[in-house]
Amino acid sequence: MLGLDSGGSCRGVTYRIAAHHAADELRLLWRREMVLGAYAPRWAKVDSAGKRCGQWPFRQPLAPHYAGKLRSRPSSRLW
Repeated sequence: MLGLDSGGSCRGVTYRIAAHHAADELRLLWRREMVLGAYAPRWAKVDSAGKRCGQWPFRQPLAPHYAGKLRSRPSSRLW
């Protein structure tokens, strides 16, 4: 998972979770991503497939491990 920096916008994937699974899935997400408190989650409205919906984007706050603004060219290949 990559955290978002403040400002601007991004393109990504939105997953629809059935309402009866939402609480359990959110609990799992929180346990996995917030264990070190590295992100600042914010409830946000996003456009997905032409519809407006709610989502939890995880923003990367300024922290000792924050890389800062990176060059626009890739710094390494993932595969």
